Amino acid sequence: MSYDFGTIKALASTLNLTYANAHMAHLVQYGEDVFYFHLSHGGRLTFVLDNQNPYVYVSDSNNESPSLSTAFSMALRKEMGNACLISVKVLGEDRILDFAVEVINDVFKSEVRHLIAELIPSRANLILVGGDGKVISALRMNSPSDPRPIVHGLVYEPPLKGNYEAKKDEKPFDFASYNEECIEREPALGEKRKRERFHKLFLYLNNKRKSAKRKIGLIQNDVAEAKAHLNDGQYGDYIYMHMEELDPKSGFMMVEGKKVPLDPRRNLPQNAALFYKRQKKAKLTYQLGGENLAKAKKEQSEFERLYLIIQSADEAGLEALYQEFGLDQFENPRSKETPRSPLMATESLPYETKDGDTTYLFGKSAVQNDYLSFLYDTHKKHTWMHIDGHTGSHLMIKKEGATAAEIRLGAELCCINSNLTSGDCVYCLRKDVRKGHVPGEALLAKSEIIHVDHISERAEQLYQNSKRIEPK
Repeated sequence: MSYDFGTIKALASTLNLTYANAHMAHLVQYGEDVFYFHLSHGGRLTFVLDNQNPYVYVSDSNNESPSLSTAFSMALRKEMGNACLISVKVLGEDRILDFAVEVINDVFKSEVRHLIAELIPSRANLILVGGDGKVISALRMNSPSDPRPIVHGLVYEPPLKGNYEAKKDEKPFDFASYNEECIEREPALGEKRKRERFHKLFLYLNNKRKSAKRKIGLIQNDVAEAKAHLNDGQYGDYIYMHMEELDPKSGFMMVEGKKVPLDPRRNLPQNAALFYKRQKKAKLTYQLGGENLAKAKKEQSEFERLYLIIQSADEAGLEALYQEFGLDQFENPRSKETPRSPLMATESLPYETKDGDTTYLFGKSAVQNDYLSFLYDTHKKHTWMHIDGHTGSHLMIKKEGATAAEIRLGAELCCINSNLTSGDCVYCLRKDVRKGHVPGEALLAKSEIIHVDHISERAEQLYQNSKRIEPK
């Protein structure tokens, strides 16, 4: 649902009162049409220029995602470096916000510029205008021949007001509620960003899934056809037993009331040889068909599993997959290298063990740790654990709100994996874990420590009962 003129006008007034004289720094292009600035007064000023529902809001949530790089975002960084927000107002009589900012230009002089957010559904845009009123850059440019050109160097003109009528305010504008409503959409923006940024990865795996499905269908068809010709040798025998009665030019022969086709271009011995050859090929196809079908189904299952995993994987995990599959080769059309198969090696699958309804997952190598923490289980509220000060396994308690007893048991499992009988174990929520620069490395935003002074028999038993996760 798009916001009406009354809401936008009240928003402009609130932003002007609250954030005037705030510095706008560290621009991040979060998505194709999502931008935000960090404000010196606190929070992020976010512009969402989606054509269906454009809006602007201020969020206090942390977001350390790397910025996308486009011509427009580079222009904003160049022209609005550490800009100071002077005022926010509504431009004209439609849903257009004018953010007047003061910047230091190339010759170190103060200059006023305008960041104009056109929050009109189907025509949303973000336009940077100079102090002379001319367009410097825009998210969505058009051509000089358009009725309202948005082109570098031309004077900016606000859109003409259409049939849109502003609604009368039924209740006073609540800035906190408005921001809260916008912040609730951030998970959807994050998912959209993943789809945009890793489009090739999603497309590649989806195509592999479809290809594997088609492969299974073709193998099944080949097996069914081969099954129909397993006994063709008997027709060859029949030909030799009834040579004087058969005429290949008729195009068929009757065998026990069944009409069997013959090749009229071949003589009888050649037709018999054709039946023997067909039977031999059918037997080989039928024999190999079962093996090939099992392999194809396993391959399809693996692709399906990977496709499900990337739905919940964080960006660090998706980056690792992108590099592992060699999909950057698609960026260079002249490259002769082909992407590697995305089928995960069995060695990458971590282990699991269960204590009642609680599942513990852990890796025994850097590859398994990476796979577990950044691909397999990325639920933000699951508990992540690792032995402190030693190399060892990443461990996940696969549930929300792990109890103290469960955390203690997880810490003991961490000690066992590090060949220790006691030690300190760090733990935190998965949302506070980021991928490091080397395989198996994890960076923690915050964590707590639990000390283990001995290993219980229960932990030893759980470790002995652990088994590798089966591909689903």
